[in-house]
Amino acid sequence: MVGSPDQHGEDQVRARDGHLAGEIGLKLGKNRLDFETVWDTQVVRDELFDENMVVIGGILTNTVTKKFNEDFPAYFSGDSFPYREIKTPKSEYTDPDIGIIARKENKIMVAGVRNTGTKAAVKAFQQEDFDKDYLVVKGLDLDGDGEIDSYEVIE
Repeated sequence: MVGSPDQHGEDQVRARDGHLAGEIGLKLGKNRLDFETVWDTQVVRDELFDENMVVIGGILTNTVTKKFNEDFPAYFSGDSFPYREIKTPKSEYTDPDIGIIARKENKIMVAGVRNTGTKAAVKAFQQEDFDKDYLVVKGLDLDGDGEIDSYEVIE
């Protein structure tokens, strides 16, 4: 489930990470074929909150992330726009390249402080055997082209 590319929600922000659902789908598709990608606005409109879902993007761009944010063991802290801090039981992160994967019951959040952090979290989702409540990663640009192409596990 990705944020809508249209302005929406309390902060009227557009999501720019919907294309990352394809990368998530590649991993999920190895085991299941019965998944679909939907926008957060559809989940809200159709009240699909009880469904199993991978929620992509932070609380600015994804209203469903915002709804379930504090249910996750690692989450976005702060009460005001632009919500640029991730809090875990061990630390707090504001670096834009930081991303998290967090799990609570039937929801998994894959998000970052900024878009680069979300890209790092998606890469980690694809490659890590995720058996913890949460994982914090830092995106890396190893080939020097200005794009996140790898990550390191921070926590």
